[in-house]
Amino acid sequence: MGRAALDRAALVGVEEVDARRAAGRVLAEPVYALPARCGAPSTDTPEWAGEDAECSDSPDFQDSLGAPDSPDSLGSPNSPDFPDATSCEDALFLGTASAPGGGELLLPAGHLVTPQDEAALVLAGVARVRVQERVRMVFIPSGDEVLPFRARPTPGPGQVVESNSRMFTALARAWGAEAESLPPVRDDFDALLAAVCGALAGGAHVVVLGAGTARGTRDHSLRVLRALGRVVVDGVALVPGKSGRLAVAAGRLLVNVPGPPTGAAAFLEEILRPLADWLGHRPGRAADALPAGLPPIAAASADCPSAAVALVRARMVCRIRSRPGLTRLVRVALSRVDGELAAVPLDGRHSGMLASMTVAGGLLRLSPQSAGVVRGEWVDVEPGPWGPPPDQVLFYAADPEPLPAPLVDALLAQDPPVRPVRVHDGEGFAGPEAALDLLANGDALLAVLRVPGVSGPAGGGSCDRDAFGGGADGTGRGAPDSVGGRTGGAAVAAPSASRLPERPVPSGSPGATAASVACAVSSGGFAPADGGGGGQELARLVRLAEARGLAVRVVVAGARRIGLVVARGNPLGICVHADPAHADLARPDVAVVDLAEGCAGRLGVAARAGTERTAGAVAACVAAGLADCGPGDAASARGHGLDFVPLGWERLVFVALESRAADPRVRAALRAARAGA
Repeated sequence: MGRAALDRAALVGVEEVDARRAAGRVLAEPVYALPARCGAPSTDTPEWAGEDAECSDSPDFQDSLGAPDSPDSLGSPNSPDFPDATSCEDALFLGTASAPGGGELLLPAGHLVTPQDEAALVLAGVARVRVQERVRMVFIPSGDEVLPFRARPTPGPGQVVESNSRMFTALARAWGAEAESLPPVRDDFDALLAAVCGALAGGAHVVVLGAGTARGTRDHSLRVLRALGRVVVDGVALVPGKSGRLAVAAGRLLVNVPGPPTGAAAFLEEILRPLADWLGHRPGRAADALPAGLPPIAAASADCPSAAVALVRARMVCRIRSRPGLTRLVRVALSRVDGELAAVPLDGRHSGMLASMTVAGGLLRLSPQSAGVVRGEWVDVEPGPWGPPPDQVLFYAADPEPLPAPLVDALLAQDPPVRPVRVHDGEGFAGPEAALDLLANGDALLAVLRVPGVSGPAGGGSCDRDAFGGGADGTGRGAPDSVGGRTGGAAVAAPSASRLPERPVPSGSPGATAASVACAVSSGGFAPADGGGGGQELARLVRLAEARGLAVRVVVAGARRIGLVVARGNPLGICVHADPAHADLARPDVAVVDLAEGCAGRLGVAARAGTERTAGAVAACVAAGLADCGPGDAASARGHGLDFVPLGWERLVFVALESRAADPRVRAALRAARAGA
C-alpha cells in the first residue's frame, strides 16, 4: 500500500558521484571498463594469473613485463588506462573483450557497489558513476515527557530521555539512507505540524514522527498526518508495533512509529525498511518478498543485504503466547547447551523494554495462525548480526531478580566475555524444585537461589554502605557486621563469603548426605539447619538432587543486607520489629510498595502503592515519590539516593550440574562467585 501510494521515480532522483566514494550506493546505469590498450595478453585467465603465481617476484618474471618505470609496463603509474593499478594480475582480471559500451561490462545497473567493486572501478579507469540518490529521512520525536538526551540527560519523575532517534538514525544509515533527528516537540498540534512542514521543506523524502500513535487528547500525530495528506495505513497486524501509521503528503512519505522502543524498532525494521530499500533501489531481504502471514525462510545479513542467510534451529526453553491474527516478533537470546542451540525469549511483557533488544541473538517470527510456542519446541530463528556468540551466552535461572551488577561485570570482564541471560517462563520460577528442573532439562546452565540467612528485628535508618558480596567496606571480601537478629531464639552473625570454598556434591557418594552438606555450609556462616536459617533450604536442595540422581555443584557466593528502602532521612520514621505487620507499615500515611506474590523478600502486607518484581523497581518507585517504603537491599537504596532500614541478610547460592562444571561459562560464573564478586 505504501509503494502504490508513492511515485518513486519522481520522489528519488539520480546523481553522479566520485567512483572512489561509490561503495554502498546503487548504480543507476551500467558501468563498462575502458578497453585495454597496453598490450595485455588476450586470455582472461593466463596460466600464471592466480593464487599459485609464486614466481611473480622473480627477476625473470619482472623482466618479461618490462622495467617498473617503463611506460609500457602493465600497472605502471604512467599507464593512462590503469592509473591506480598496482600489478599485472589486477589489470588482466578486467579482461580485454570489447562490448557495446566501449569496454567490458563491469557492473550492471541496480548493483549495490561493494568496497571491492569500488576498487575495480578505479582500476578500470572509471572516474565517476551515476547512482541512485540517497533516501533522506528526518525523525521528529514528540511528547511533553520526552527530554532531549544531550541537553537534559537526567529525567525526573514521569519523564523519559528520548532514545528512539538514536536507534532510528543508526538503522537508517545502515539501510544506506541519510538520516537526521530533530529535538523533541511538545504535545501541541501547531508545533508538531510546523516541525513536519519544516522537514518536508528541507527536502526530506521520508519524515518519521516518533510517538503519539494513541488516540488520546494529547496525541496529535494522526491529526497532523490528516492535515497534510492522506493516511494510507492506520495500524498493522504486528506485535509489537501494531499502532504504526503510513501517510503520503506532497508525494513524500510520512511515518508514525509507536513510542515504546520495542514497538518502534519492530515497525521501523518490518515496515519502513522495505519501503526505504524500495525507494533507494536497494536489494531487500528475501523475507520481504514472502506472502503475508508466512514465516520467512531466509533473512539478510547486515554486511550483505542481498545475500540470503539460512535460519538456525533452536530449542525454545520457555513458552511463548501469541494472539492469532497478528504476526508477532520475538527477540531471543541464543546459547549453546550440550552441543545444541537453545533460545530464550527476552522479556517482552512491556513494550518499553529496550534492554530486550541489546542482548538479542536472533528474531523469531510467529505467524498470524500461531497461538505460541510450547516449552521444548524447536523453532526457526533469524540470527542477528549484533548478538553475542551462542558459546559466550550463559543461560541462568533466577527468580525474582537477575544477577547483581558486580557479578555481571565480573562475567563480562572474562576473556572471552560471558553474557548472562536470565531464563524466565512468563511468571518466573520459585524454589529449588523448579531450579533443578531447568538444570536437568538443559534449559539453564546455572541456577541462582537467594537464601535468607538471618531475619528479625533490626534498628537504624541510615543507608547501609555494604555491597552485595560481603563486607561493610563495600569490597565484598571482608566479613559483614553482625546483625542483631533472632533465629530460633539465638542471635546469629552474618555470613562471610570469602571463607566458603566450592563444594562439589556428587550424588550417592559417601558423606554427601543432605545433613552433612547443610552442616558444612552452616559452618561457613549459615544458621544451622534446625534453626530456621539458610541451611534448611540448601539441605532441601541437596535432598531433591539426590532423589533425582543428579550430581550438583553448590557455591555459596556473597551476602547482601535486606530490609526496607525508605526516603532519604526516613522522614516518616519507619521502623519494623519482629512482626512484618507492625503498625508502621499499616499506618494510613505510609504507602507501601511490595514485591509481587512468589518473590523472595515479599512483605505480604497491604500494598497501597502496588507491587513490583525486583528490588530495583521497588527502589525506583520510592525515589519517584510513588511510595514511601518497600522491601529491597542496601545497594538498590544507595543507587537511588535513598536510605535503608536493615532487617537481615540474604545469601546468593549458585547451583550447577557436575556434568557441566567444565563448561567455560559455568566455570567463569563459579569463579566469580568464589571471589565474592
